[in-house]
Amino acid sequence: MPSLNSSLNMGQRALSMNQRAMHTSGHNIANQQTEGFSRQQVTTQSAPADPLGLGRGAEAQPTTRVFDHFVQKKILQENPRTGVFHTREDYLNKIEMLLNELEGNGLNQAMNDYWNAWSQLSSQPESDAARAQLREVGDVLARRFRELHGRFEGLRHEINGRLQQSIKQINELGLKITEFNRQILTYESGQRNANDLRDARDHAIEEQRHGWQMAYLLCTFFGEQGMREAAKLLERNAQEGTRILGSFNAPIDHWLDFFCFTHFIDRDGKYQLKMLSTSSFKPLAASMGPMLKEESFHLGTGANGLRRIVKQGVIPCALLQKYLNKWVSTGLDLFGTDDSTSAQWAYVYGVKGRYDEREAQEPADREHLNEASRDLYFQELRDEMRR
Repeated sequence: MPSLNSSLNMGQRALSMNQRAMHTSGHNIANQQTEGFSRQQVTTQSAPADPLGLGRGAEAQPTTRVFDHFVQKKILQENPRTGVFHTREDYLNKIEMLLNELEGNGLNQAMNDYWNAWSQLSSQPESDAARAQLREVGDVLARRFRELHGRFEGLRHEINGRLQQSIKQINELGLKITEFNRQILTYESGQRNANDLRDARDHAIEEQRHGWQMAYLLCTFFGEQGMREAAKLLERNAQEGTRILGSFNAPIDHWLDFFCFTHFIDRDGKYQLKMLSTSSFKPLAASMGPMLKEESFHLGTGANGLRRIVKQGVIPCALLQKYLNKWVSTGLDLFGTDDSTSAQWAYVYGVKGRYDEREAQEPADREHLNEASRDLYFQELRDEMRR
């Protein structure tokens, strides 16, 4: 006959099991908009019977992620290939726009006019009008070649700039994936499932493909020079402090450091991407949407992490303030210098707009564009701190 204690223990296990299931349901609901999150579930099984054959109730199994392993594997296999084709299409469209053949006044038309002028001159070698026409169309063709050279040089610099950003992201994601693997191994050595960490790792792997798109593009379409540029950029790393932006050379030692980094530095990234989303260069502007979506996931990670830390009230305010000071000052520096002429010309040429370009009613103060964006960023941080 079971004792009173065994009956109470059975009831206590049942309550704990259902409490855990309710907690997991709340966790699923809270993360329904979190990119990369997999729904989790608690499963139960009958507890082993006692020596007399009497049941001991139910016991919960480790919480598991609900996802299709086969589908996830195929997505990871096909995403890099899809990214390559999307990147190739993007830049072939840009090259088509540069050549401008669709409007009938591109390089092909200029060369036809040039050879037609030679043909006309060959039939009328003494004609001053034919000679003048040849000189004129020759000047047009030479000017067209110079313009195309300048445009292709600009496209090459744009690709190199995007490649630098992508390789920086690849290096960061590689370190992040390594850290996730270490944490997963540590956590699961205790017979537990690191579901959230596995979701975060899968999301980091998905993000990494964007960087490989740019590396592929440089190495495929720019020959040996592109390979050399890619090699030099890949050699940059945070451990040696050789990354172009100083904020990405700063060490991140623990979770508080990490949450502050994602909350403040990725928020700066949101500003930069949104400014590029109003670019007059349509392919660049169109590519900002998916990147902004990814940035929102990073921001959510930092914001939720800091809220949990503040709510627990365990970390002293002075220590929290130390890391706020570290990353807020760094985020402010990322907006660039005051009175920037580079920002002014980028705005004039339509490379990027203001953060609030779509909503702003007043004309832009072109001499203080960086300061205006920085002020909006700082005001957003103040509102976040109040919340």
